[in-house]
Amino acid sequence: MDNQYLFTIVVPTHNRADDLQRCLISLEKQTFKKFEVLVCDDGSTDHTKDIVENFKGILNLRYFYNENTGGPAGPRNVGIENSQANWICFLDSDDWYTENRLEFISKLNLDEFDFLYHDLNVIQNGNIIRINTSRVLSKTDSYKDLLCNLNAIPTSSTCVRKSFLIEAQGFSTNKAIIGLEDFHLWIRIAKLKARFKYLPKT
Repeated sequence: MDNQYLFTIVVPTHNRADDLQRCLISLEKQTFKKFEVLVCDDGSTDHTKDIVENFKGILNLRYFYNENTGGPAGPRNVGIENSQANWICFLDSDDWYTENRLEFISKLNLDEFDFLYHDLNVIQNGNIIRINTSRVLSKTDSYKDLLCNLNAIPTSSTCVRKSFLIEAQGFSTNKAIIGLEDFHLWIRIAKLKARFKYLPKT
């Protein structure tokens, strides 16, 4: 691939400085290094910027600050617009990756799909309390599957071909669907005939 980066990690955040530090530490520890990190700050008033500064010499990181929009859609769209990679991973600032997450994905045949997602561990006080299990979407009609069987895709598990995010015009900033803007986008991407791949792994 000609691009300097294989992946862009888009991290939307708002007043979660300490959580963001844990998130960025998990990216620092990735065994695969060909990625950039875009921290997209939705008007934080805490010490988020100081946390980001601490990682600027460690990660290929850029920081974008915008006035608060009241939801993650706007910051995620800033990340999409400024991405330098063909693949975009969305990682909420209160979530984090296992050390081999990007390496595992990088070894897959990326020509075979457009949208990858997987299970997530739900952790409380350092303990796994449950697994957020997803499912395989219909290979013949993923659009109808999502419409009829509801959302199967946790946002922090995703890795999406950038061209589909652009064609679908990113996340809707409609205030009426805050909290559902990710599902809304997955449906529109499915309508564009994207090839979805589910990994039954956390």
